[in-house]
Amino acid sequence: MEGYSLEQYKTDAEKVLEQKRTNAKQQADISYQKLLKYLPQQTAGQSVGMTETAKIAANNSYQKALASADLEHAEATNALLKNYYDQKKAEQDEVFDTAMGLIDSGKFNTADELGSYINGIKSSVSEDQAQLLDQQLAYYNGSSEQKAAERENVKAAQELAAAEKADAIQVVRKDDVELGGYLNNTKEGNNFKINGYKVQLGAKAEESELPSSKASDIKDGEVFAYNGALYIKKGGSFYTVKPRGGKLDSDDYQAALKLFTQQGSQKTISEVENDLNEILVKSSRPGR
Repeated sequence: MEGYSLEQYKTDAEKVLEQKRTNAKQQADISYQKLLKYLPQQTAGQSVGMTETAKIAANNSYQKALASADLEHAEATNALLKNYYDQKKAEQDEVFDTAMGLIDSGKFNTADELGSYINGIKSSVSEDQAQLLDQQLAYYNGSSEQKAAERENVKAAQELAAAEKADAIQVVRKDDVELGGYLNNTKEGNNFKINGYKVQLGAKAEESELPSSKASDIKDGEVFAYNGALYIKKGGSFYTVKPRGGKLDSDDYQAALKLFTQQGSQKTISEVENDLNEILVKSSRPGR
């Protein structure tokens, strides 16, 4: 019946069974009292022994009727409770299975949403199922926090990688890379060569263009690649290296850059300090 809960059904059924037992006992009592009332007439003229035997039989019959009422009530109650708990378990299982399905489907966007849902159905599931749902909520909370922590870790790793990349110097592992040309002074536009590739001296590098450590371990006269561009250290200062004619797509400039970015490997400033002899572009005497 719609709107008729299982709990209400159990309560009403128990009342019916109790009333049935009460009626049965009342009927047994009425029968026993009638029997006692008419017993003297029925046993008139009989011996005292026969009269007592009749009374005992009447009492035994009465007690059996009471016991039968109790037994019938107990059996009916047991059947009622079994049916009640079977139905209750079926209802609880349905609610629990539905909840687990929703959780597995990712319906809930936040732990608060899931917690509110679980609190709303706890009274409709068993204690064991409620504990399992609480475990799901705890896992969901932990998972959310873990995901947030992982995002922070990823962000930190990305920032660290970016910082390391920004502080990296690319060098090439070839001993035959040599400088050539006019580098007696630091006049912008002075032509020189890197391993035969024609380039020219650019303007003095700005602080922001250089690695955070300012490549302090690069020796005077050495060329290095950083952040996709070439630089040279001259007279204790850093200068950009440019293609002759000022065109960034100059074949010679790009070829010189590839000596560092393709054949080379990335090293941090601290690594350069430990392995200066492997910086591949070294200062040399001026030559054309």
